[in-house]
Amino acid sequence: MTGEALPSVEGSDPNSSGTSAPSGFRVTAAELATILFCGLALSVGWGVRGNWGHEFGAMIPGALAAMAAAISLGRTDWHRRVAYFGFFGSLGWSFGGSISYMWVI
Repeated sequence: MTGEALPSVEGSDPNSSGTSAPSGFRVTAAELATILFCGLALSVGWGVRGNWGHEFGAMIPGALAAMAAAISLGRTDWHRRVAYFGFFGSLGWSFGGSISYMWVI
């Protein structure tokens, strides 16, 4: 495998210096704002998680991140169901938090 050229991505220039991303990998300002908003919600929840810990503490960042994603993705039908996103996000992170203590196996 050494010495072989990697396959080029469609739309990229193989002679370029590599400073620009291929056209399929551009992130718009709205997408970047959504990513940052969800990351901020998750980090705030993770800070609060430090006070409670375990499964109950893991519910907080899960709920905040899921609700932030539902609100910021721009689907109006998801805005009405934001409580469901919070519920299932917290439930998923709670189960994920219990897996790290090896109780599942």
